[in-house]
Amino acid sequence: MKSIHTELKTDGFESWFFPVKDSKCSIITLVGSNGNSIVNKALAKWLNKRGCCSLGLGKWQDHAQKDGLHEWPLEYFGKAIDWLKNRGMERIGVYGISFGGNMALMAASCYPDITLTIACEAIDIVMEGFEEGKKEGMKEWCCGKSTFTFEGRLLPYLPYGLTEHEYYDKVTKSCHEHHELRSIELFQHEERQEIPEHCFIPIERIRGRLIMVAAADDSMWESEKYARRMEKRLASLPHLSSAETLIYPYGTHLLLPYSAGKIGLFDIDAIAIKLFRSGRKNAKECKKSRKQLDSFLTEEIRKW
Repeated sequence: MKSIHTELKTDGFESWFFPVKDSKCSIITLVGSNGNSIVNKALAKWLNKRGCCSLGLGKWQDHAQKDGLHEWPLEYFGKAIDWLKNRGMERIGVYGISFGGNMALMAASCYPDITLTIACEAIDIVMEGFEEGKKEGMKEWCCGKSTFTFEGRLLPYLPYGLTEHEYYDKVTKSCHEHHELRSIELFQHEERQEIPEHCFIPIERIRGRLIMVAAADDSMWESEKYARRMEKRLASLPHLSSAETLIYPYGTHLLLPYSAGKIGLFDIDAIAIKLFRSGRKNAKECKKSRKQLDSFLTEEIRKW
């Protein structure tokens, strides 16, 4: 079936909807900090083959905002959910990868209509936001604002404790020294301080099925540590979900299901693996992890 494109100005949110005939379930996908359209389309194709509609959320900034990830309105999700319900969707899930995983967790904790949450390599705290562009020789810098807003207010966040230039220098130095896409040292620095309870994402509010996915060799941030910490949080608090954690020894960042890794001639999976040192060194092991994830999520979606 033909895809539908919604626009920020007319619909209140930017997305690409890929329907499946007679399907009443849809999964909202979010990839990275700006809604990667190529990966969203690859996931849509993967989800469609499993009988599920897909809505890939795109950029949410209006022209008054700078690029990056900051002051992300969770109501953006609410608009997408209402749009799907108005088109007959009876089950709504969310699948977030990288920063999209953070967004998925936060949105699912606010909207009870979401009954399947897949958070891949997500961070369990609300972080300080960042902006992207060109500024004093920098391409990215921290901005002293929360990544999220809800009901018109900034949500509490954990600051990096760095100036704009210190933030940029820490990220670029790490990438150059290790010859890979990397920011793990930035987040390790951030967590040297005690984390206030109000900075944690309240995952205990998430309903339905919750799947947390991480790779032990993730060099963007310690996704395994965050997934284990979320496990402990759920074990210590009353919660509304049936949760499961998947930790793969290899997989690097951007851990996609294996058969979702290609769209046309574009091999997303191969590019993602080459961006990371562990991926280049352990390509066979990463491929095995992605195949296992593919099988697991296929079955989860079938049961949902």
